[in-house]
Amino acid sequence: MEAGLPSTGCVEHTLQLRVKRGLTSQRHLESALALCRKIATHFSHSTRAKEKLRELQRTLQLPEHAIIQDVQTRWNSTFYMIGSLLKQKLALVNYATDNDITELNKAQWTLMRTRSAYFVRWRM
Repeated sequence: MEAGLPSTGCVEHTLQLRVKRGLTSQRHLESALALCRKIATHFSHSTRAKEKLRELQRTLQLPEHAIIQDVQTRWNSTFYMIGSLLKQKLALVNYATDNDITELNKAQWTLMRTRSAYFVRWRM
């Protein structure tokens, strides 16, 4: 409370916790997010996987974007992770056909797309 003003850090932290609780309260969403994290981790830990993905992006004429890994303490990083996966869906599906990697099913891709659209509307 320097300068006689109340701290807003507590409000930000409380909002973060509420959003996280909302995301994890839906079992099907939490399981899809766990797969998304597994995919993002695969690419963040493997230079070889990143290079193969880049080659696929060039071949498929997709933007050469990295797959973003979310950070547990920042809900918006989950939004960015989902967005990066959706933008690279075609490359990821192609990558999964030749490599041993967990793949989202059709229902999970749809769920990620609808949740991503929800976050975009909510942030506006």
